[in-house]
Amino acid sequence: MSLGNPYKELKLSISGELGRALSGVCADPNILTQLEDIIEEPPKREFGDLSIHLARLSKLCNTSLENLASLLVSSLEKLSLVDKTIVVDNYLNIFVNYAVFSARVLNTIASYDSRYGTIDNYVKKRVIVEYVSANPVHPLHLGSGRNAVLGDFLYRLNKFLGNEVQRRYYVNDVGLQAAFLAYGYYKLGFPNIPPGMKPDHYLGLIYAATTTIIDILKLKKSLREAEASGDFSKASEIRNEIDSLIGDLARLAEVIPNEVNTLSEKIASE
Repeated sequence: MSLGNPYKELKLSISGELGRALSGVCADPNILTQLEDIIEEPPKREFGDLSIHLARLSKLCNTSLENLASLLVSSLEKLSLVDKTIVVDNYLNIFVNYAVFSARVLNTIASYDSRYGTIDNYVKKRVIVEYVSANPVHPLHLGSGRNAVLGDFLYRLNKFLGNEVQRRYYVNDVGLQAAFLAYGYYKLGFPNIPPGMKPDHYLGLIYAATTTIIDILKLKKSLREAEASGDFSKASEIRNEIDSLIGDLARLAEVIPNEVNTLSEKIASE
């Protein structure tokens, strides 16, 4: 569970009030333990922030839909977190009191400070975030900037959670991507596209192999410098990056083994 999760607390508050309201109506006590799962997020904003499928709950509690709706409306509107409730067809739509809820969110953030958003017993993952991926042969536009912001946010969020994160295509450097591809293609002697492989897929693999090899060589140089200066912590980080890239290169070699071997030899010899 996330530390200080106001949204989770909102649903618990509502499900708790539902439980109290239904305790004298539902004969099956197990239903009261499932109430949090019955609270849904509606597909459209006009249907509220949360909703309850009354027909489903009415069937579980073996009571009329009208009586159930009346009971829940009068109960939920007692909560300070609830602004209003509206019954539409078979759904009870719940609108959150944003003034109260926002205050709770801000107070929670202030209380947990840098720990806000962390998750107990979180299993760390290896994540790749690919962005901006703007094509250097076309003009940049508003969407390129939007993708940059979203991509960097996802990177920082995953880093905050403790994941091992790589950023790719962060900036296309106005043609550097094409230059790496041309360099690798040249080093391979301008090969023909293998039978059964799409041209863009094959060229993409050459580009990926070329950049990965160059990155490994750069990191090996940085590793020697870190070791020479006695910065063993930095050296350890660089080794991990190298190991990760070697793994990427091995996966590329499973698809284009000859090309990877040739590029490794020719680029390293320069």
